[in-house]
Amino acid sequence: MDMHPSRAHPVPTLAPVLPDTCSATWFRWGAHDSSGGSSASTTNELFFIFMSLMIGVLSRRYLARLGVPYSVLVYCYGIALGQIGILSSEFEATVGMGIYRIDPNLTMALFLPLLIFEAAFNIPLHVFKRVFTHSVVLAVPGVLVNVALLGLTLGSMYKSWRWIKALTFACIVSTTDPVAVVGVLREQGVSQTIATMIEGESLLNDASAIALFMVLKKDLSTNVLECPWLVPHDFILIAVAGPCVGYILSRVLLYFVRHTFNDPFVEAITTFSAAYLTWYAVEQLFGVSAVLAVLAVGLEFNHRRTAISPEVAHFMEQFLSLMSFAANTLIFMIMGIETRMAIHDQNISPHEVAGMFVLYVAVNLFRFLMVALFHPFLGPLHSRIDWKCAVLLGWSGLRGPVSMALALNVRKSSFEPAGSHFGSSVAFHV
Repeated sequence: MDMHPSRAHPVPTLAPVLPDTCSATWFRWGAHDSSGGSSASTTNELFFIFMSLMIGVLSRRYLARLGVPYSVLVYCYGIALGQIGILSSEFEATVGMGIYRIDPNLTMALFLPLLIFEAAFNIPLHVFKRVFTHSVVLAVPGVLVNVALLGLTLGSMYKSWRWIKALTFACIVSTTDPVAVVGVLREQGVSQTIATMIEGESLLNDASAIALFMVLKKDLSTNVLECPWLVPHDFILIAVAGPCVGYILSRVLLYFVRHTFNDPFVEAITTFSAAYLTWYAVEQLFGVSAVLAVLAVGLEFNHRRTAISPEVAHFMEQFLSLMSFAANTLIFMIMGIETRMAIHDQNISPHEVAGMFVLYVAVNLFRFLMVALFHPFLGPLHSRIDWKCAVLLGWSGLRGPVSMALALNVRKSSFEPAGSHFGSSVAFHV
């Protein structure tokens, strides 16, 4: 029997049924061509995506021996491409660099569900359950302390920023990405418990920091924190409601997967689509934290992976890792271009350049301070964390693609008045 029916029957085109508003909403990437159409621009931007992935693959293959982190290399490539684009607008149009103008909501919806679901689906769940309480201690009260300290620092450094901007920026740089650190720790034979606690803390850290970011961002348009007493209420509401909605949706999707017998296509597509379907449903219908909902779905799929055929589960682990690698590559490449464009467009001042180095020191200092502050509250586990492990735990708070995605969202949002360059400052600092 022919397993590929598309070979026997022509595949119908989707062009006639797509609404005209699709190109204006979801594919608002670059400038239109001179004839008024966007087909050439969109084609070039698709070329940019695959060009970026090939640059990343070649770097991973041939430059790994340099010892420079992969994300740093890709970020530098983005800066170089941005510089060439400034010198030659024709080059910018030809390679599709207009993708850096991507819609801010699409930035979040495209990258964050994949990154969060992949991390939740692939985390060693049996170890994560043992260190869950310790991860929550570092990820919830720890994040709140970190945001407060960074907000005070940023508010003191930039007098023109209102506290709402300082706290929002603090949320962005409070998200962590210890993937590289965890990989090195496991290669060196460090306890899986410690490595998983770092990974789990990062997963919950991202969720809580993004939830707080979404609460604060609502007031950026007015530049004033209108109802400060409602921030804890809103944060708790979305922090509780998000996982509950995600859990219910995951049970519905898993019921469908469990009653699908030996059909890897259905199981794989349903599992991969779960993250994006949850993100859209929660944001559009319930108005709670889509990040926490996707996190709950990923953990529930991880917990119930016996509902998925073993070969499909293994395939999904590899496929999600592959897609996460692609997302990381695109985020850092776009952010490199964005940084160079921000410096060129907004004339970043020497004060902001100096502030970048001060912020780097402050971010790491407050991270170590937070670990030291909550170390006694880690329960029975704290007796196994000596000063070396505590240093690893502090240094594992490296910033990664989630911070980049949030910075892109702020940079491209339309809440700023004319002449303000808060978004450009965020992109530059992050």
